[in-house]
Amino acid sequence: SQVISEVMAPVIKQLVVSRGFVERRENCSVAALYAGGALVQSRDALREIREAMDMDVQGWDPLDYVNPTKDAVPDELADQGWRFSAAIGAAIASLETS
Repeated sequence: SQVISEVMAPVIKQLVVSRGFVERRENCSVAALYAGGALVQSRDALREIREAMDMDVQGWDPLDYVNPTKDAVPDELADQGWRFSAAIGAAIASLETS
């Protein structure tokens, strides 16, 4: 919808700038974008990004990459892994640099 396009325009502009920066700095080509957080809940927003950036956009559920013990994540949050994106992303980055 037009509303989604208007709301997403500044985000998409920043993503385009960021992709260019990463590609120049790392001398690479960014092939996919992994969206996290509440953005993953909006198929329309992901479609806007996909169309504007002409690349694959996938939702990222951080709980897919960890193996929590039983009952570590309450049932009411089990399908809301996006809420843990920042914390798990920071933890993974810390472990990768160790």
